[in-house]
Amino acid sequence: MLMSPTSFSATLCAVVALFSKANGMLELPSTPPLGWNSFDIQHAGEPWNETVFRAQATAMAKQLLPHGFDIITIDGGWSGGLLDDFGRPIPDPEKWPSSAGGKGFGPLAAWTHSLGLKFGLWRIRGVEYPAIEKKLPIKGSALSVIRVLWHAYFAPDVM
Repeated sequence: MLMSPTSFSATLCAVVALFSKANGMLELPSTPPLGWNSFDIQHAGEPWNETVFRAQATAMAKQLLPHGFDIITIDGGWSGGLLDDFGRPIPDPEKWPSSAGGKGFGPLAAWTHSLGLKFGLWRIRGVEYPAIEKKLPIKGSALSVIRVLWHAYFAPDVM
């Protein structure tokens, strides 16, 4: 009986981890990743923007970092539907002013790191629908998003 790709991947990861641990090559962490995600505040109807993020990160660095909570993640909705010329989401500069002028989240991530925290950013996988609809190009390629998706769906053996 064949394993599903997911089962195979999970089994392979477990075997590699056990082999590595047995050979002194891997030290497993004592805790899972510890952090905070903005999902709950965003979906509770609270305002969510850079000002609120900075206040949350500052409080987290002071109160939770000493206990191992070192990841702060911005959940979905951060782009406000804005895309660059290649269909990639970009931060809404009205909500995230430090991203203005094409800087992205770099300045905010650097500030977050200065607090001793890791910066996380949630994004749904896949391609944004407007990028498909507008037939936007793929950066560094002569192909458009729609062409790649068409081939992947209708002719996967030629990709």
